[in-house]
Amino acid sequence: MKRYKVYTKERGLVETDKYDDFSGLTWHREDGPAFTRYRKNGNIEREEYCINDRRHRLDGPAAISYYANGLIECEEYWRNDRLHRLDGPADIAYNENGNNVSSNYWINGSFCTKENYHTELLKLKVQSL
Repeated sequence: MKRYKVYTKERGLVETDKYDDFSGLTWHREDGPAFTRYRKNGNIEREEYCINDRRHRLDGPAAISYYANGLIECEEYWRNDRLHRLDGPADIAYNENGNNVSSNYWINGSFCTKENYHTELLKLKVQSL
């Protein structure tokens, strides 16, 4: 049986073994992950950082999945519920040995190839002048 820990605006911390217990609640936490799912052995399986029900984090990945051995399986960088990262790939997958197997670039929810990523970054810099 899996365990879940969710921080909500309405009830604060909610811990349960039923995912349905969170329906109608706003996932929200400003000082850590708002959602944590645990494996049967107590290790973390997934964490998500959310503000007002939207995946969002400025200082690292907003969603992190872990293999049973504790190594990171996937990191996802989100801003306002959109995949987004300006200093590298926003969606990174690893194998069970910790080696990178794929990296995808996203800006404001739009997929970029590695080749056009830098062009899109330059466009953003020019727009902000």
